[in-house]
Amino acid sequence: MLPLIADLGVKHLNLIEVALTRFNYRSIARALPQAQVYHSSFGLVLDDGGLVYEVMEEVERRGYAFSVLDCNSLVRKLRDERSFDRYFRQALRMAGYGEDWASHGAGAAGAGANPPGGESDPPRA
Repeated sequence: MLPLIADLGVKHLNLIEVALTRFNYRSIARALPQAQVYHSSFGLVLDDGGLVYEVMEEVERRGYAFSVLDCNSLVRKLRDERSFDRYFRQALRMAGYGEDWASHGAGAAGAGANPPGGESDPPRA
């Protein structure tokens, strides 16, 4: 399938989970009895078990010219700036950084911020 995708001139391949519905649940359960199912904000989905990262590695190994993006529901949720900003602030608090640091422009994209241990490491709370 990857050679066909490359031949079509695809620039970005966005991979998402399989959404479980009343129409496909039984056939998926028969074909993949050990599959992990979880509830996301988009409904019940089938965990890919890391398959998207295997595809990414194969694309890189074979030198295809298209990117592969992991677009599962958690990643999509974090792409929402407000969700990511909340996640980023919570991660800073859990790492022991005070609210002060989170409000100094490190926001959703981490603009202008150095990673912990960097030259301008934030003060610990």
